[in-house]
Amino acid sequence: MIIAICGFMGAGKTSFLKMYPEANSVDLDKFMSEQLNQELGDFIRESGWEKFREFESKSLSLALDSIGEEGLLSLGGGSLDSLENRELLSKRGVKILHLAVTFEEAMKRIKGDENRPQLDKGREELLALFTQREEVFEKAQDCSLPSDSQVWPTNWTVLKSFF
Repeated sequence: MIIAICGFMGAGKTSFLKMYPEANSVDLDKFMSEQLNQELGDFIRESGWEKFREFESKSLSLALDSIGEEGLLSLGGGSLDSLENRELLSKRGVKILHLAVTFEEAMKRIKGDENRPQLDKGREELLALFTQREEVFEKAQDCSLPSDSQVWPTNWTVLKSFF
């Protein structure tokens, strides 16, 4: 089983992967950055969001292939905005785990991160994006956990039992 972790920026998706070193795992943002040999924020600012989302969809399939039959995939904050990406994950039988974070906590965690072009937006626009994405996450999820590492399952076997 592959479990994809979704959540807003700052939800802890990358940290979540680190909790399960025994599982094959791919952080989609890092995977894409390595393919581009460039920070994603720089790529987005140079090429635009449309090119980024196209590249993200292509990279998602490659990332799933690299995991194999079982493991974890940390999605980008907007990966599930794409119907194509949601359908790909569903077709491959990927389970979706939503890390739920409040808007205020997310903003606190990502404050000052210059590699996040979304932060170029104003607070109201970010809040609207947060609300929109939370609706997508809630529809796509198979399971949800709070964005608090203290309550996350303690090992890979326990995590898989949630599904």
